[in-house]
Amino acid sequence: MNISTISRVSSISLLASAICMSTQISAQDKNKLTNNGDIEVIMVSAQKRLQSVQEVPISMSAFSGDMIKQIGATDFKGLTDVTPGFSVVGGSDAFPRSYIRGVGSNDTGVGVDPSVGIYIDGIYASRNGGALTDLMDIERIEILKGPQGTLFGRNSIGGAISIVTAKPTEDLSGEIALELGNYNSQVVKGLINIPLIDDSLYVRASGVVRKRDGWQENKLSSVKGNSRDRASGRLKFTWYPHDDIEVNQSNGWSRFDEVSTNLENYSSVYPIDELAQVHDDKKMVNGGLDFWGNSNNDQAPLVPILDRRVRDHSLSVDWFVNDGITFTSLSAYRTFTTFNTSDYDGTEYYFGENEGSKV
Repeated sequence: MNISTISRVSSISLLASAICMSTQISAQDKNKLTNNGDIEVIMVSAQKRLQSVQEVPISMSAFSGDMIKQIGATDFKGLTDVTPGFSVVGGSDAFPRSYIRGVGSNDTGVGVDPSVGIYIDGIYASRNGGALTDLMDIERIEILKGPQGTLFGRNSIGGAISIVTAKPTEDLSGEIALELGNYNSQVVKGLINIPLIDDSLYVRASGVVRKRDGWQENKLSSVKGNSRDRASGRLKFTWYPHDDIEVNQSNGWSRFDEVSTNLENYSSVYPIDELAQVHDDKKMVNGGLDFWGNSNNDQAPLVPILDRRVRDHSLSVDWFVNDGITFTSLSAYRTFTTFNTSDYDGTEYYFGENEGSKV
């Protein structure tokens, strides 16, 4: 290796180190340099108490609400590109499957618990499909890697995703935003924070509506896949009946009513049909043709529909006994229903269709 090659390798190594250091600082939420040169660190609750992220002996990635906006993540699937070892698979958002360091559950049946637990304000969301809600008005997200059964229970052998939404504050504030994009994409979101009783009762309301036309063309159907039609809302109350007691009550709602992505086409060195060899990110040939060529038995191409509803209500009561002891009570009621249709075989033939299942 000559000197110029060594120089290039050294430069690449230094650049890679700088990028890693930058990523590490960014992933720790508020780890930003202050005016006096100190680093402001994020406080996380990975061990059921607020601590600096540097003091928690857990491999984790943490993101603030501002960082999530900069990343552009609309749900926790959007964090996979910036979280090493974290992935979410599944063609439909009805049954996403989360994996951390390769550990997860491939079975999405109603009676199967996932191996990566998802918690929203400390409340366990027992099905990933029901937890895949819009990341609106978020305080932070913590992705904990490795088994977390000691503090989070048996359903977190692969890790845990803790989503913490923003609490009401004592300031009167609000915001509204409108986003426009290609494929007729439209996003309207907003929030308002109101102090109802000074030093005692506060309320915070937030909501978002997302719509977008489909972009994936089915060669056998006029209905395009991967559209968006989602709406979510949240109403939170914070009450301080006593200096040592904090009560938080939250109400959430989410609706999906859209066309999912069509399954990738069948691919083989022995093509079933010339249509099956159409490979284009924007074109699919999923359909309901009769395998034996009898057109009288043809079915209409199956549209991959996703219809989902989530409602949740929770009550959290914290009693701060002293500086080192806090008693917390969590109560919740959560409902999740989904109806989806899918074409599982990835061909234009009618033999692997699910014409409708409800959970």
